[in-house]
Amino acid sequence: MVSSIGFLESTKIIDRVVFNISEALLTLLGLVPVLGGLFSTIPVSIGSDVVFMGNLQLSGNALRNIQSIQYNLKNCPPNFLGYL
Repeated sequence: MVSSIGFLESTKIIDRVVFNISEALLTLLGLVPVLGGLFSTIPVSIGSDVVFMGNLQLSGNALRNIQSIQYNLKNCPPNFLGYL
């Protein structure tokens, strides 16, 4: 899910068809052993980099969301006021 949010943030594609196509391709990879074997030869470092980029985009979204919140006594408990 995290990678999907990063994908949405970086490409601005919000159509479900793209995700349905990718689901079908991943299912095909699982059902056809030759294709799955081909993709299993991709080094782990490349896969980790792809996931890392999605996580970076998600972190940026979280920081923008936190910056938009106006903290006061109603939405911030007193024990957290020392961090503001």
